[in-house]
Amino acid sequence: MVDVIVAAPELALPADSVIRRIMDEIAAHPEVREPLLRTLLTEDFLALPVLVKEQGERIDDLAGEMRAGFQRLDDRIDGVRDELGNRIDGVRDELGNRIDGVRDELKDEIREAREETRKVGREVSILRGRLGRMFGDRYEDVCRANIDAILVPYLYNPNLVDLARFRTDMQQIRMQGLISGSEYQQLRAIDIVAGDAEADGTVVKYAVVEVSYTVNNDDIDKAAARRDILRRGTGVPTDAFFITANDWPERLADYAAGKGVTVIRHEYNYDDA
Repeated sequence: MVDVIVAAPELALPADSVIRRIMDEIAAHPEVREPLLRTLLTEDFLALPVLVKEQGERIDDLAGEMRAGFQRLDDRIDGVRDELGNRIDGVRDELGNRIDGVRDELKDEIREAREETRKVGREVSILRGRLGRMFGDRYEDVCRANIDAILVPYLYNPNLVDLARFRTDMQQIRMQGLISGSEYQQLRAIDIVAGDAEADGTVVKYAVVEVSYTVNNDDIDKAAARRDILRRGTGVPTDAFFITANDWPERLADYAAGKGVTVIRHEYNYDDA
């Protein structure tokens, strides 16, 4: 057995405490010191520091293994995170490329659709214009065929003026310098020329008639201007009329009255002419 010398520590103990009495007894009787120590310091007790050291080393080893395990886990998590990030980035890029492709395709299709729409719109506009002109021409023919009934409230014996004779007469007054070349063209463009005529065909009163299925100021202006040209060039009394199939607003009636143009509403009837 190894001798262990234990120095008595200076402890601030009460005088009546057990430990203090034991310490005082050992100090008074040194011969009991060694037997007492052999009794207290058993082999298991003396081996305790070695065991504590070994357990401490074991704990340190376990702690190291745990740190290494945690580090491997962190590395694995970082790897999985990076892998997932790369996959997500790849999916995002692929999806973005697909979206860009679809967007480009849609742009091309929309561009083509717009162009086709514009093309159809132009064709529809052309067709509408043609139909409008055809309908306008048809309405003008109806009015021309019924001009005597339409103008009878305004003229004594209204009839169509012979177009060939009218143009010959207009040529003559143009060559006489009574009207200009552009004014002659205006007279040729009158929609309907009617009038009262004597038995020999001499016109005693002209009627300049402009026809439009819809209502507008331009036809009133043309009727007034062409009436003035014809009246000045021939010296024959001339009235101006505007025939339309639609109702007209009050402002148009006032405008026509100011121009000296009579507005007549004649409904379109498919049975006419």
